[in-house]
Amino acid sequence: MERGKTLTIPERVQVDLMVQLNMSILLMSARIHCSRTINDCYMSDPVAYGTSKSTGRARKLKQRDEKNVARAVSNTMKSAKMLVQKYNGKCPN
Repeated sequence: MERGKTLTIPERVQVDLMVQLNMSILLMSARIHCSRTINDCYMSDPVAYGTSKSTGRARKLKQRDEKNVARAVSNTMKSAKMLVQKYNGKCPN
């Protein structure tokens, strides 16, 4: 799943000012046109906000299993799909 929008630097400055003015999260969100969750995440830890990287989609096979499939495909008449199912544990053969 794709990551959502993060606050830009000017928006972060605006949020910081609104926090000092004791504005509510709902009002802040309405002013800068973003969700309450984004504001809440930023306010909980402004220094670390936006630094975590997305790990991406999980792989269907581990690297070792990919090598085993490639090795097995070159030596057999089975399809790659059948071998992948075998290594994933979906096929009893």
